[in-house]
Amino acid sequence: MKKTLFFVLLAGLMALNFANAQYINTDKSDLSLRDLTSPPPTTAVIDFGAHAGFAYFDDKTGFAIGLFAEINIDKFSIVPQANYWTNNKTNNFEMAALLRLNFKSATSNAVPYIDGGVGINFYKGDNQETKPSLDLGAGIIFLNALLNMNIFIDGKYKIIIRDGGNVKGYTLTAGVKFPL
Repeated sequence: MKKTLFFVLLAGLMALNFANAQYINTDKSDLSLRDLTSPPPTTAVIDFGAHAGFAYFDDKTGFAIGLFAEINIDKFSIVPQANYWTNNKTNNFEMAALLRLNFKSATSNAVPYIDGGVGINFYKGDNQETKPSLDLGAGIIFLNALLNMNIFIDGKYKIIIRDGGNVKGYTLTAGVKFPL
């Protein structure tokens, strides 16, 4: 057993030595300086925004508002947000975290997106409850539509998970966001 282990380790060391010798002998004179440098690191751009619109839950229409920060990383964004909606005698305050996929185009100022995530809800109907939720949505952003700000239209389908039956509904909001 010890002899087998010795020969396996010896063969591995010889293979590493051979690979290193081949790398050292590679001709690197045809590489330009541009090929030898690393690309610049990806930078994140942070936007802050607010939105308002309509909420439709429990067969009733109400009002929805919210604030958010959007951390943009290439085509993806991380969107922590705080939302509030009310209709009739029901209201909800939600703190959510979404992951957004932007479909950017080099030729258009309109950027469609899809997103989804989870939230913590402080739901008040017949009684007050703290429950989790799932959020799925889509929207479109109009870049630099107002001075240095972007405007957007957003739709979300939300499910608040409750013991006595889930609360399902929609929000349709419009808003503005600007870079920090």
